[in-house]
Amino acid sequence: MKKAYKILQTHENQIINFKDYGANSSRTRSVTIGVRRDLIDKVHPLDLFPDKEEPKTLIEVIGNLSSLNEMGEIDPSDIYHHFKPYREDMRAWIHDISEGESAFDNEDINKRPHKIVDGEIVVHNNKHGDKYTRQCWDKVGPCVHTYMANLASQNTVHPVDDRAFSIHELLLLMNIPNNFKWSEISEEELNNLPLEEKQQFLKENEANIRECIGEAVPTIIMQKIAKNIKKVLITGKKSQKKGQTRLI
Repeated sequence: MKKAYKILQTHENQIINFKDYGANSSRTRSVTIGVRRDLIDKVHPLDLFPDKEEPKTLIEVIGNLSSLNEMGEIDPSDIYHHFKPYREDMRAWIHDISEGESAFDNEDINKRPHKIVDGEIVVHNNKHGDKYTRQCWDKVGPCVHTYMANLASQNTVHPVDDRAFSIHELLLLMNIPNNFKWSEISEEELNNLPLEEKQQFLKENEANIRECIGEAVPTIIMQKIAKNIKKVLITGKKSQKKGQTRLI
């Protein structure tokens, strides 16, 4: 591979955070860019690396979406903006916590995540320290993963509403274009369905959509690299980006 390609890797143990390069959420990854050595006179790996941007806060990314207060509520004009239901007794665990706090911070043991064993409250293990944690409007959105519908998973609770992030909010956090189609049925048709049919559609498709989003790579990063490839091949100009990468 090294004989055929000039390869670039990110520095600092080859890890960068995509939030610093245009992604709407925190996502640490390694990036490797290779250019065939016979093209090195036209394009260098450094020319293809995405430029840095100021990270966006959560309120900048999803703050314009409507609040959802009723369990199971679906925004009438946006089927993908939905309050995914969970066990009703769990709502008390997150209802009173503020931004940045976890349900495990509740003083009342009855409001901490728990189960009842032989009539006694047994508090759940908070192994990772970020379960049932309400996110902060003024911070970068959390890393999106496949279990974002689960309150017990890491960093899934909305800054204000008593719910996990909706599909639409996750799409924004992952920079997935609005015109991406998740169904053969258009969004306009879906939004005009009766409530019962909307609920059935989400029951059949929500888990798969959320998993696809969680497994994705923020599209903005690949888009930036692709645009740089096009620009360099068309113009033939090479920039001198330094200090953020190394060659091997």
